[in-house]
Amino acid sequence: MSIDTAELDASLKSELPLIEVGIYTPFEPLQEPGARLLLTAQGLMLESCNGVFHAITPLGTYTSTVRLPYGKVTAGVTTLDKEAATQLYAHARDFLAVAAKHAPLETIMLVVKAPGRPMRCIHPALNETNASLDYQDWVHMEEGEHVILDIHSHGAFEAFFSSTDNEDDGRFRGHLKTSCVIGHADQSSPLQVQRWVSRGHIFSETTPAAVGI
Repeated sequence: MSIDTAELDASLKSELPLIEVGIYTPFEPLQEPGARLLLTAQGLMLESCNGVFHAITPLGTYTSTVRLPYGKVTAGVTTLDKEAATQLYAHARDFLAVAAKHAPLETIMLVVKAPGRPMRCIHPALNETNASLDYQDWVHMEEGEHVILDIHSHGAFEAFFSSTDNEDDGRFRGHLKTSCVIGHADQSSPLQVQRWVSRGHIFSETTPAAVGI
């Protein structure tokens, strides 16, 4: 049986299409969950959306003197659904109590949402220790749902993204999500680090700060 390589390429490209941003044609950003590459005058950009947040982040800048026939876009993260974002912050605050209760063990929570449906929290069954978690998140998700927030605690340890966290976020787990790590969960003033992840691309990482979600 022969393999249609052109069909395979087309299928792969449909998962992450390339859009040429026009100079004169207005750019229409994604409003529904999805991701695509943007060819712009600034270079190659990754655009992603989870229905609550929208992000454009550079993948490679363009420095040649050759003027490209493409328009420009503004990089950054914007909020599309302010009501859902407010609920998300409330869920993150509620997680602090869960993390404190489980300390010094690590624990995790996923906040997921499907278009047109309420946001919900998933507390995956896991094998937790004082320094690690082992869980399978996708088995708990329903059709059409996307991970909006991936938050876990480091128990009594510092708030930082470990090599395991980097490996986990580096895998494709949806179009766009916020990852958070809570440190010193057993104390009255826990710390957090936060970053954005789009299709395995990690960006906008913060330094440890007092939890003020």
